[in-house]
Amino acid sequence: MGVYYEKPTAAFVLSLIGGILVLIWGVIIGVLLGILGGITEIASIMNRIMLISILGGIFIILAIGVIILGILMVWGAFMINSGVPSEVRNGGIIMLVVSVISIFFGGGFFIGSLLGIIGGILALVWEPSHYPAAQS
Repeated sequence: MGVYYEKPTAAFVLSLIGGILVLIWGVIIGVLLGILGGITEIASIMNRIMLISILGGIFIILAIGVIILGILMVWGAFMINSGVPSEVRNGGIIMLVVSVISIFFGGGFFIGSLLGIIGGILALVWEPSHYPAAQS
């Protein structure tokens, strides 16, 4: 492996911001889960509203899924920041796939998904202008 003198900075920054927004969205869904969990306790005591229990389970799955997507996006962003062309390409692919999936779950207020898609595309079209330096 050689030393690369430039990195796809714009792709990294957009991807990282997108990943962080998706993580924040996952935490917000988790907070909603906590609030809904409290309501579920009241509902189970009263034994009247079954729908709230079902919604609580959906929010648990949704929150965990969105947090995992956000972690994958941040990981893809750091792969993009490596500057190694094969890692940048793999990070761009991860970023694109995960960003498109996260759209269906709200994707960091949808802006996170959009930034991830743009960052992934920038990573895939990036080519280093400097080739690896010779090993000494």
